[in-house]
Amino acid sequence: DDIAAYFGVKVALYFAWLGHYTCALCVPAVLGTILYAGLWDIGHVIFSLFNVAWASLYLEAWRRYSVELAFRWGTLSTPPELLEPPRPLYKGPLEESSVTGRLEPKEAPAWQRRAFRYLVSFPIIGLCLVLVFVVMFLMLRLQVFRHNLDQGVFSCLSVIPKVLLAGAITLMDEAYYKLAVWLNDKENYRLQSKYENHLIAKVALFQFVNSFLSLFYIAFYLRDQDKLKEQLAGLLISRQIIGNLRESAWPYLVEQWRLAKLSFKIPSEFSASSTPPKRSIGQAEVESSLYKYDGTFSDHLEMLVQMGYVVLFSAAFPLAGLCALANNLLEIRSDAFKLAHVHQRPFGQRVANIGTWQNALGMLGLAAVIVNCALIGLSGQVSRLWPGLTSTQTVILIVALEHIMLGLRSALTWLLPELPSWLAAEIARAE
Repeated sequence: DDIAAYFGVKVALYFAWLGHYTCALCVPAVLGTILYAGLWDIGHVIFSLFNVAWASLYLEAWRRYSVELAFRWGTLSTPPELLEPPRPLYKGPLEESSVTGRLEPKEAPAWQRRAFRYLVSFPIIGLCLVLVFVVMFLMLRLQVFRHNLDQGVFSCLSVIPKVLLAGAITLMDEAYYKLAVWLNDKENYRLQSKYENHLIAKVALFQFVNSFLSLFYIAFYLRDQDKLKEQLAGLLISRQIIGNLRESAWPYLVEQWRLAKLSFKIPSEFSASSTPPKRSIGQAEVESSLYKYDGTFSDHLEMLVQMGYVVLFSAAFPLAGLCALANNLLEIRSDAFKLAHVHQRPFGQRVANIGTWQNALGMLGLAAVIVNCALIGLSGQVSRLWPGLTSTQTVILIVALEHIMLGLRSALTWLLPELPSWLAAEIARAE
């Protein structure tokens, strides 16, 4: 509530989601630790099925909880799209609005945006995805080369290729994000909501391929569970460390250096050898020198990728939930520190939910069903339980299991209404 009052509902919803997700991680963290320590042979199947159930239940729990928060903060009913003001950077001829009566930029013809999207944006995104394939292949070849070296001499270097891959993924994420923003600006969306939705779609697609391609390759092409475990552990831990250093620690150090330089004035009468006097800096000057806050986009994206590591491939590395939980306990404080000490205070925004990120979480839950069922089929447990099954029968069994899980997931969504009964009663009384 305090965050919503000071930073706005949009920022508060992010912290509410992060806290809710962190609490939910306690269950896979505990179960994963138990299975990792003991029942690992059968634990692969158990944890795969658990990932599917946990992801589905968590998403439904958050969907209902976010509605409660929106009701508490008075944003459950959002204004219609016609009342949404144009995006400040939108370019278009001015005309009088039929709703507000003010001069507002006119909506650009849809064919212009579609032409740019199909002729420019999609080909560039495709080339970026090809680049990801090339980099991933080179990094995996580097890992194979390292593995073939004399282990007695180079055993200490075994982690370097995985760290390099995590660093390459982070650098490509940064470069592609700037490219995606440029493409989105050129597509020239009139409303901020549509602009953000299309930016999320562009970046989430690239992030999914960039973050998980090597894991899919190892899991379903090489079919090496031990290597998948090592790769997931290396990527998850390395990216968490790099992310925390990049988003909070490094900007804070740079900001302190800038403030230190502002604290000293160097008049012309002082020689280079003399020490310049220190001057006091007002609060307004300090805050004006801080970084501008770009919103919760990068924070949501970082947590979405982390959740993907947990729900998609943690059957190979059950401690992924524990690693994610430990990181998120630090992440909550890190993001709060970033808002309070590194960035300028953002303008508050009133939103009803986390927007398109909710849809992205739903797609991730759907992918969790498919991937975990496929991992069960590749784990060898099915053939050990039913030795007489042929490959075709095994595939049919896994596909049937997948359809059953998808059906149960749909039934769960249907049985649990988005609006809790007590909240529906409160809304009815208010009306």
